[in-house]
Amino acid sequence: MQRKKLPPEVVENALDEAYTERDEEGLIDRAVDKRVRLKGKPSTREETKKLFDYLMRRGFSYDLVLRKVRQLSKEAETEGNS
Repeated sequence: MQRKKLPPEVVENALDEAYTERDEEGLIDRAVDKRVRLKGKPSTREETKKLFDYLMRRGFSYDLVLRKVRQLSKEAETEGNS
């Protein structure tokens, strides 16, 4: 939106409204699910880094991205040990 030369107040209000309507947790879950459907669960360090970078580029907070990527890695480890 900033590239479109919109005033900062308009950008901020739009983002606030978007996050009010949908919680960030739900949005990141949808993004992770979509990425896993397309690329599969990350099984290497490089794939995990790519997922992390993908989520960061989508604008999610660092702490939330880190938590979700770690959670997915633990799930993959658990499935691999079964």
